[in-house]
Amino acid sequence: MKLRLFGIDYTVTLQRPDSDSNLRENLWGKTNFEKATIRLSDTTNLPVREQVLLHEVIHVCCEAGNLGLKEHAIIVLANLLYAALAENGLWRSPDWDRESC
Repeated sequence: MKLRLFGIDYTVTLQRPDSDSNLRENLWGKTNFEKATIRLSDTTNLPVREQVLLHEVIHVCCEAGNLGLKEHAIIVLANLLYAALAENGLWRSPDWDRESC
């Protein structure tokens, strides 16, 4: 799946956490700014995966806007935004079956 964020096309992929993918077993998502990639663990259920994607998008926002948010603030913000959007029918689930996912 592709996400266009602030003029940059990010490739989002689902991967099994292991040492080759740089996703640790306890890490559900990782953004590589130089490569414009977002990798998400394929071991999580759909709502968690969506929250993790939003979390990684917030990381991109923080980088683009030089916001300097700490990880705890990003976690809380992602969880609150996801809940607010999902509870009000404003969250549209990504198409996880597309070619790159």
